[in-house]
Amino acid sequence: MPVTPTALTVTPSWSGKRLTIVGDASVRETVALTLVDCADDTSIVFKISSEDGRVNYAKFPAGTGDEWTVDGNNLTASLSLNTDLMVAAFSGLGADDRLPLLVTVASATNSNLYAKGCKQFGNWIESTTDPVAYTTPLAARVATLEDSLDSLEGAFAAHTHNGSDSPQLAHSGLSGIGVNSHAAIDSALNDYSAAVATVQQNIDEVTARVETLEEGAETALAEEDFAGVSLCPSSGNTVKSLVAKINELIGILKG
Repeated sequence: MPVTPTALTVTPSWSGKRLTIVGDASVRETVALTLVDCADDTSIVFKISSEDGRVNYAKFPAGTGDEWTVDGNNLTASLSLNTDLMVAAFSGLGADDRLPLLVTVASATNSNLYAKGCKQFGNWIESTTDPVAYTTPLAARVATLEDSLDSLEGAFAAHTHNGSDSPQLAHSGLSGIGVNSHAAIDSALNDYSAAVATVQQNIDEVTARVETLEEGAETALAEEDFAGVSLCPSSGNTVKSLVAKINELIGILKG
């Protein structure tokens, strides 16, 4: 008796969104897959997944270069069930154990072509064939992601928008900048600085003139003899006492 390869024949009911699946297959096998009456759409993707559809165990096309073969009204392909994810799903199960898995057929170009069904797949623990990666293994993907993050971290550390490491950001391109440009702000600050300097100069000049007047007043009062001259006979105040008060006031002002 000739050896007959394991085969799965899948017939979609597009209106009912269901699949009729004929054949029996086990993990690690290579399956002759036939999609009945699907020759008009070679964009179809065939998948075997966990029952909840969250983990894809095998699919066709699985990568670049995979193409359906048109055979009359059907599409045919060679489907590998020897993927790392599918082997992991059967890990620890007995030789006679089976798993119900979700099978889906969907067009990549026509949103109205989708159907699904459930199929029991068997275990094959005697196989010594090493599984192939359905996709890049998770550990390898994590390592690649970590390398990318390290590279981005280094790039961000050097990306200061200062000097030649990256393009400089224009003030007008920032948010919350108000209505004045850097040039207008610099000009206003220069004007304020000049105005403050002028005010300070005026204060210095006034202070100098006050000091000169005080010195002149002290000298003039010291040279005059107002002893006995009464400013107000009824009060008994004399010019000399007034001079003393003025000198006292000057001392207070200076202190």
